[in-house]
Amino acid sequence: MKILIAVDESLFTKKSFEFITTNAFKNVEELHLVHVIPNYRHVIDVYPEIKHKLIDQATELLEKNLGYVNDMEAIKISEILQGESIAQCLCEYCDTHEIDLVLIGCRGLSDYNSLSLGSVSHNLANQSKIPVLIIK
Repeated sequence: MKILIAVDESLFTKKSFEFITTNAFKNVEELHLVHVIPNYRHVIDVYPEIKHKLIDQATELLEKNLGYVNDMEAIKISEILQGESIAQCLCEYCDTHEIDLVLIGCRGLSDYNSLSLGSVSHNLANQSKIPVLIIK
């Protein structure tokens, strides 16, 4: 089984790692930790150093979160992606790498805020061809 954990700086990402390490996930061959940097082209074109800073922060974030799954015997793969839509990037990654299950944290937005801002977990659950487990 190949599992993807969508990684960001929210409390719910940590809960995703707690969930996977405390529940009996057998036959996990690969564990993919993926962070998506939103594509801020209009800002990065003017300030290209921002992209480097975002990549550095994402690298640190992934390294920190790899520590949560050190004891798992699965192959661990960490990736930084960039794109217009976080949900679409994750779906494309899942298709390319034949992922079986996605774990993503719920940010706990109210219904009004999720309608006005968009919710990555909601969009991912609707767009994904594979099971998505939203951790709250």
